[in-house]
Amino acid sequence: MREGRGWSQAELGRRVGLGQSRIAAIEATGQRAKSRSATVNIDQAVTFAQILSVPVEILLFEHLPSDAAVSTQQLVKILARAEGVQQSIEYLREDWAGLVSTIQGFADSP
Repeated sequence: MREGRGWSQAELGRRVGLGQSRIAAIEATGQRAKSRSATVNIDQAVTFAQILSVPVEILLFEHLPSDAAVSTQQLVKILARAEGVQQSIEYLREDWAGLVSTIQGFADSP
């Protein structure tokens, strides 16, 4: 991917915030990383993916998960967000009901 963009190891390293030697170690070992200098944490993998404009899964998996598995993961994330939105709406309804009650109490007082 790096070479396809015409970038040197040093250029990719500059973009992701790592040294050229670290990029060389990562490229040399790929998924078989045995040494600490050749491993990548999840935050670094996300940074690589963003810089290379590819989904992070391409960098993390030797064999990509099936489209169905990826779709299922995306659906689970969407449903979790929808549940969070639903809870927020319920909290807003409760707050609104309390506010209306307070306003009615002021309006009813002499």
